[in-house]
Amino acid sequence: MTTIRPRQPESFAHAITRVADLVGVKRIAAEVETSCSTVYAWMDPDRTHQPNLTQGAVIDRLYREAGGMDTPLSALMMARANVAPPPEVGCIHSQFLNLSEALGELAQAVRDGTDPTGPGGENLTPVELDLIVKAAARLVDEASKVPHAAKNHVVPLNKGAA
Repeated sequence: MTTIRPRQPESFAHAITRVADLVGVKRIAAEVETSCSTVYAWMDPDRTHQPNLTQGAVIDRLYREAGGMDTPLSALMMARANVAPPPEVGCIHSQFLNLSEALGELAQAVRDGTDPTGPGGENLTPVELDLIVKAAARLVDEASKVPHAAKNHVVPLNKGAA
């Protein structure tokens, strides 16, 4: 009977074990062009072997393609470097929907705040001003995500295409 050695959650051994549980050691080894014994060494909490950055990116891609919802190795590297992950940005279509929704919220806040029958009449109350400022901030935040979402949809043109 084999014993399962505990792995620290914030370790490469743990991250690679998560991927291997979903993808398989043989597939990882084949995709990163190394041996299964090297992948097992990466999974061993008592060893210091780690994949390089290129291998880590491939391993994360395999995990996502197999249905994993995150990128275990990239997240670990970013955590160790004390870098915040980039904001989650969806496809360009969903990002434009988010942007449109934020614009609608801002328009509604302005309309409600300047309604002559409202609490401040055509002037803003502090609460109405706060709602407008928050809606504007959300609009700016959603707008800042558009370039990244658009870049996710860029494909290189064929040399013969015009």
